[in-house]
Amino acid sequence: MNRLSSDRVSQLYSSVSYKKAPIQLQSGLISLRALTRKLLREGRQFSRMLQEIERTQHLSATDLTVWQEAILGELLSFATRHVPFYRDLGLAKAIAEATPSEALKAFPVIDKVRVRDNANCFVAENAKRPLFKGSTSGTTGSPLSLLQDLDAINRENAFIWRQLTWAGLKRGNRRAWIRGDLVVPYEIDSPPFWRKNHAENMLMFSSYHLSEQSAGSYIQALARFDPVVIQAYPSSIGFLAMWMASSGQRYRGESLKGIVTSSEMLDADNKTVIEDRFGCRVFDWYGQFERVAAIGTCEQGRQHIVSDY
Repeated sequence: MNRLSSDRVSQLYSSVSYKKAPIQLQSGLISLRALTRKLLREGRQFSRMLQEIERTQHLSATDLTVWQEAILGELLSFATRHVPFYRDLGLAKAIAEATPSEALKAFPVIDKVRVRDNANCFVAENAKRPLFKGSTSGTTGSPLSLLQDLDAINRENAFIWRQLTWAGLKRGNRRAWIRGDLVVPYEIDSPPFWRKNHAENMLMFSSYHLSEQSAGSYIQALARFDPVVIQAYPSSIGFLAMWMASSGQRYRGESLKGIVTSSEMLDADNKTVIEDRFGCRVFDWYGQFERVAAIGTCEQGRQHIVSDY
């Protein structure tokens, strides 16, 4: 699970002013926050990066290897020139005398403790400001705080948009969101358990209010909104699929082309039930806040290590 500026997001939903606001005003506040994030995530570099990865996804295996070597070489050279931790290791000679793949072997394996204890040494001296702080989810034991610049945020968003495109989404299409955002205060015990994000044409559902009693209202609201793509936690969308299966129902929205899951493990049985009850393909995405690797489901329905990531 990636958490970018998660404290700011939770502050909105937990604030007294948000909790006491009428539903329409809550939707307005959500939309304003979404518009601000959209401007940051789709900055000057976003369109260029999206265009670039639209090209690289079609490279042959040979051309992709050549491209990867070139990008790796640039990265290693940058690190030894501008990042204090790597510059102090004296690895410039290794880079000069070997291919990038061979030179990489000279770089030490690092762990969270080393990064946490020497945080400033891992920040490039010429890093573009402003820098945004976020953290990993801590699934391996403890969260790790890291910094990103706008280029990194735009690049990550470009890959996410490519994944959404594989699932059938086009710019401006309706989307539904069933993830970890507490868009409806905990104390609310009757529908609607969703709010409208007008800035992204998205209906955002609360995962925290899902229950046997509320599931029917979620399914009805989804069908009325009729999204082209649903982005969801596997557990949330899986719960709705199992509820439909147990009650002999199927999703009746007409526009749904794909469901994009992420942030949790998606097991094969859960995937089968989701695809059966919602009548579309599930596209699973696995990413890291460290931005080291990503795995995604392509438009052919196969999972790949995203080689141009």
